[in-house]
Amino acid sequence: MKRRTTAFAVALLVAALVMTGCNPSASSGGGDGSAASVMRAMSQAVESVGVDSTVSASGNTITVTQFVADDGTKISGTITKDESGNIVGAELTLINADGSAGPVLVLKTESGTQDITYGDDPVSSGNVPQPMNREQRIAFGGLLIGFDEAFDEIEDILDDILDDDGYSPGTHPIPDIFGNSIQGTFTVERERDDDDYETEVTAVDITHFEIPITRSGTVSGSYSFAKRGDDDIRSDVDITIRGFRESDDGLEIELSDISVKAEMEESEIWDEDTFRFSGSISGKYSLNGTAHEISFSGEMSAMDDRYFSFPDYSLTIDGENVAIGRYEKPYNR
Repeated sequence: MKRRTTAFAVALLVAALVMTGCNPSASSGGGDGSAASVMRAMSQAVESVGVDSTVSASGNTITVTQFVADDGTKISGTITKDESGNIVGAELTLINADGSAGPVLVLKTESGTQDITYGDDPVSSGNVPQPMNREQRIAFGGLLIGFDEAFDEIEDILDDILDDDGYSPGTHPIPDIFGNSIQGTFTVERERDDDDYETEVTAVDITHFEIPITRSGTVSGSYSFAKRGDDDIRSDVDITIRGFRESDDGLEIELSDISVKAEMEESEIWDEDTFRFSGSISGKYSLNGTAHEISFSGEMSAMDDRYFSFPDYSLTIDGENVAIGRYEKPYNR
């Protein structure tokens, strides 16, 4: 049964957010034609200098011509940074994802205060996500590492329980072994193009489970997956992870109470592994002894180690509405 579900996507996110520290983007939802959409596109454009031909820089001024953001909106205009690399000014025209023209966004910074107007209307900076600082990037990356490690362990446990040896093709109740509380079924099929008639688990439908994991941790909830062909897998999870601890590259992570409700898809395109996550991750955890509370909802997608994308999302860390940036320009841009 063993599969990879989140590993390569998490590796991408951690590499971009923790290691490179790229400047994040802002969003309150994909392609909604709002000031937040422009802020998102602006931040992504800044990150794309030297990568995307629609963005060029001269000193502290960045010129943008029909730059396409992850949510499909386009912007044109100028962006100004200070000597520390912070965005302090902008005048940008929006073209919505549907091709219609939007208002002009003007951003000015005076005495450390950010003023934004969108068309004729002032916009409070508190109403749009703000770029993550370094500590927030590390906090987000730490959560993703912890979730990846916990989910790997969950899959290992289920892999031991759902051993297809001795099962004929068909749907079977999940055995109650190792003292785990698991309710559901799994489906066994013969492997395609296999002359030895070997079998494999191709689907699982766990309506409820509660199992122990590392260091007195527990995980409970529901979980299902279905395999389509040799490369496509779709998973649905609705789980709560409590008390899971992990040490990774100097990070001490504890998932105190984290809930994950999501649909995940894996496939292979042009010999590249692709991944899509749609759902939410929220709750309490700690990183090197510092407690955090997080709420992520929306979509993320990735292709091997080439790119990840956030076409639609919201992210709150410790009560602050923050944003995520672009790792690398996707193939279809």
